[in-house]
Amino acid sequence: MLPHVAKRMAEDDSIYDQLQSLVDQFRSARDLRTWIRLDIEFHRSLLEASGLDPLVAFGDLLHVFFQRFRESVKKAEWKEGIKSHQRLIDSLRNGHLKVATNELRSHIESHRSRV
Repeated sequence: MLPHVAKRMAEDDSIYDQLQSLVDQFRSARDLRTWIRLDIEFHRSLLEASGLDPLVAFGDLLHVFFQRFRESVKKAEWKEGIKSHQRLIDSLRNGHLKVATNELRSHIESHRSRV
């Protein structure tokens, strides 16, 4: 999915701007409910940015599975989550797909140790 996002992002600056806006909103989140809402919106927007509608639909199904990870989020880890989201979109914007892929993998797997 990430190569599609990077390609579309290179063609349309508004994709980066939308994702950046969500990252910026994370910085002002003060409660877990807001954080989770933003995280869901960020990852759904990332999928939508790929332009791959079947993947977006599949992502909606996976949302149910990943709901169990939501409880693993602690406020102390929010800063790292924000940094991870920022590194991901910056890597995509700069066309560094390998870096973006590694960042996304690390971001998702960071929940494993907390579950």
